[in-house]
Amino acid sequence: MRKKIKYFLIVFNLILFTIIAILLKTNNIANFDNRVYEIIASQQNIYLTYFFKFITFLCSVYFITGISIIILLTLKKNRWNYKIILNILICLFINQLFKFLFKRERPIGINLIEESNYSFPSGHAMISLSFYGFIIYIIGHKDYSILTKSALITALSLLVLLIGISRIYLGVHYASDVIAGFALSIVHLVSYTLYYKKIG
Repeated sequence: MRKKIKYFLIVFNLILFTIIAILLKTNNIANFDNRVYEIIASQQNIYLTYFFKFITFLCSVYFITGISIIILLTLKKNRWNYKIILNILICLFINQLFKFLFKRERPIGINLIEESNYSFPSGHAMISLSFYGFIIYIIGHKDYSILTKSALITALSLLVLLIGISRIYLGVHYASDVIAGFALSIVHLVSYTLYYKKIG
């Protein structure tokens, strides 16, 4: 049953990503992106801006690299350490490949922070879901209490969602970039966990 759900997630998110990609290529996604940005940007204030800058930092290259180094140093003989690092490297490669294929420019004139590279799909959305999602997967295999697991999974899931919202709020991504990034990352992450479960 669980495997069927995972296959469903892969197919559903592949379809979702494909639909967004088609809408992007046919220039039919702008109204959606503009409307979502207007809703989120209407809440802008100095405190929320500081908050989302901090949230987006939790998926920055510096932060993820630092956490990855800590994992390598502290979990040398742990069966999860290289899987966590490889997961990020594969996800990053996929993200850069699709950015190059679509070459979508970032939003102009609304950005609250500086970013380079192409916009679609969102790297922060992909990496956050892949990295923190895999940690959630590991937590599910640990001998923690139900309460501890629920608290950690809820907190990390909320963090991933907030990272996605932060990219729109800060004006460095369109909503479609973030949704497509999440969809593609789910396809990658579920496929990745299925593979490692198969080989043990």
